[in-house]
Amino acid sequence: IHFHSDIEIVWIKEGKILCQVENNNIPLENGQILFIGQDVSHKIVPITKDGTFLYVQINIEQYLENFLNEDALIFYNIFVLDFKLYIA
Repeated sequence: IHFHSDIEIVWIKEGKILCQVENNNIPLENGQILFIGQDVSHKIVPITKDGTFLYVQINIEQYLENFLNEDALIFYNIFVLDFKLYIA
């Protein structure tokens, strides 16, 4: 379980995952989206053997500070993860 000052958006393209958010277990599957706020402890655990999910982390303070500046860099990270679980 971890947390960070970025907001995080998780989208499940295919497969199933379990998001542990604070003291809640939230199952997600194809097409579902979860928004995780700043400094909220969470963990993502794949449930199915295969799948693809996208998660985006946005530093909201820097984003809002530079929102109206067309020359500004937007501070974010985008991750696309394919997962395959091998269960013995």
